Amino acid sequence: MIDNKMLIWRKKYQKLPQCLNNTIISDKREESNNKINVNLNIIKNIKNTNLNNSKIVDARTLSSPWFCPALTRSQASSILSSSSVGSFLVRRSISQGSSYALSVRVPGVQVQHHLLLVGDGQGVSLHGSEKVFPSIHAMVTHLSIMKESLPCTLDMDNHDSDASEDSDHDDIIDIDSEPELEEIVNNLQKQMIWE
Repeated sequence: MIDNKMLIWRKKYQKLPQCLNNTIISDKREESNNKINVNLNIIKNIKNTNLNNSKIVDARTLSSPWFCPALTRSQASSILSSSSVGSFLVRRSISQGSSYALSVRVPGVQVQHHLLLVGDGQGVSLHGSEKVFPSIHAMVTHLSIMKESLPCTLDMDNHDSDASEDSDHDDIIDIDSEPELEEIVNNLQKQMIWE
């Protein structure tokens, strides 16, 4: 038994006149093309920004004590004003979107701020210099040896010595003053002999 209701096909919608149909279709195509172009531009910008930053701000830069991207110009000035000559910080530039700034304590009780230009996949350079470096850390290392257009070389030892002094004291333990530790060390030595 075949149900007759299933065989009856009715149009639920009427056809639009051809002139209206073409207008609606072309408007929808333009709208979707515009959305696609905008989305592609956003994706390209995101890709370029991430690529540049990942190459320029490498792991060594991120782990360095002088890299303070959230610091403002005034905060950097107040920190460096009481520091020794050659002390520096690298921070984000607020006025120049994706660039960074190098804040340096220079002779004469003053702090100078230098713009670091970030190229399109080309690296980073000091404003006014033709030398391009693959990362901020590479540039800072170079500027600690050669002052280029800066009034003084950067003092990387200032940052490194502070970190090493703190870490040296944290790692030293006097076993004689801690009898429990001596017992633990003896047990570990016995276990190593058995294995």
